[in-house]
Amino acid sequence: MTSEREQPEPAADVQAWAELLPGVPGAADGVRRIEARLMERTREQGRRLAAVRQSSSS
Repeated sequence: MTSEREQPEPAADVQAWAELLPGVPGAADGVRRIEARLMERTREQGRRLAAVRQSSSS
């Protein structure tokens, strides 16, 4: 299992999203926020799963 420090930060091409949604102001910023929250939730769930695995192996 990799540590949080080894996990890459969100790497989506936000400029591509902005180009796909030219009429949507702040599209790139919105994509960045969604990615950041998704990464945060993924880390939280990983920690919970690791805790469950630890407690079940004890």
